[in-house]
Amino acid sequence: MDKKKFSTGETVFVGLILATVDLAEFIATFASPIPGFGQVLAIGVSVVGVCVILLFYLFLYMKGVKNVWTLVGGFLDAVPLLNSIPTKTIMWGIVVFLNNNPKGEKLMKLADIKKPSIKNRGNSSNLV
Repeated sequence: MDKKKFSTGETVFVGLILATVDLAEFIATFASPIPGFGQVLAIGVSVVGVCVILLFYLFLYMKGVKNVWTLVGGFLDAVPLLNSIPTKTIMWGIVVFLNNNPKGEKLMKLADIKKPSIKNRGNSSNLV
């Protein structure tokens, strides 16, 4: 049996942290129309969210996980009203599934991005 990249404890702990940040962002999104309080809350939650996601990327890097799969969650967080859905928690679930499940490993191999070859760089016939 293959060794899983993420243990159950890591999965639950990181999932709870990301779910808490997602919940705070959800509350801040709908509290932002409140004068004063909403703006301060939105800025504070954004700062905490950025810090947590940077630590999350560091954690994934230390575990040897490619961050290509987390880009979708990052793009969804940039859209103003879509950032109220729990993209970080969904992204974590996808990362755990792809790295702990044998079917997920096959999907990762299929979507692996290959670097273009440089040996035929001067040949213009491969541009078409």
